[in-house]
Amino acid sequence: MNWIRKNYAHIVFAIVMLFFIYQHFKYLDWDFIVYILNGKSFFSNGNYFEWTRPPLMPFLLFIFGITKTRLAEYLFIILVSSLHFYSSLRLAEKFNINKNTYYFLSLSPFLFLNGLTVGTELLTLALIQLFLAFYDKVGSSVFLALAFLSRYPAIVFAPLILFKKDFKKIILDIFIFSLIILPWLFYNFLKKGNFLYSLVDSYALNVKFRDYMVFDLSLEKILLVGSYLLIFSLIYLLLNYRKIKKNEMIMLFVLVITLVSFFKTPLKDSRYLFLILIPLTYFSTLFISKLKYKHLIVFFILIINL
Repeated sequence: MNWIRKNYAHIVFAIVMLFFIYQHFKYLDWDFIVYILNGKSFFSNGNYFEWTRPPLMPFLLFIFGITKTRLAEYLFIILVSSLHFYSSLRLAEKFNINKNTYYFLSLSPFLFLNGLTVGTELLTLALIQLFLAFYDKVGSSVFLALAFLSRYPAIVFAPLILFKKDFKKIILDIFIFSLIILPWLFYNFLKKGNFLYSLVDSYALNVKFRDYMVFDLSLEKILLVGSYLLIFSLIYLLLNYRKIKKNEMIMLFVLVITLVSFFKTPLKDSRYLFLILIPLTYFSTLFISKLKYKHLIVFFILIINL
């Protein structure tokens, strides 16, 4: 029992990872299949390749041996699950909130059902969490660049580099960001004669030629993604809007920029709201931490979700 008390967070993590592995065993989405095929096409004789897809997930699948065995898919899931667990703890530590509470609350139904089903949602979220955990340090743009190479819309968080306030650090981080994405741009140029071919192709498919779609406020999708996290966050913000601190301003920025990006995209897929789980989990953690029976509430929510 003492061992369980000391390691219960790791036990929950193991259960979550096993769930994602089982989920993938039972269900394989078309988007995930495309990432597999792109991974096979990078350095072997693959016969299918979609340029709209960012390269990080296919590259990781290739590193894990996707050209030889399906085990690579499960190694990828183990990596992303572990990265999410680690990044949650690091972000909570940086923002001075309870680490276990943040991680447990983050395990919402929407995260379980969409984090690894399609492919890159949970990977991008984990990388953005690491970017936020080191936002004031030189080199944090490494995680932003990797998030961008996982999902292109992650570039909307680039203004957070300016939060460093030190001009030299900002320039250095921009240089590091550029250095990491350059190989992919050169690959585009070698194959298609255009450094930005993949980005332009993705933008054309998802935004430019979707302008015929009628604007939809999609409030029900925000409710679907946010669930109990949205309720806790709204209560906390309404009670504390007059004393917003720096860390909370950063999270509000993440929340607002994600919503703006979602509303600017003609296709309103609920997965495009996935990253609002970061600020919503943060504000929910702050709210619950002030409650009398906080540990019981967190345990209750966790058990239901699991």
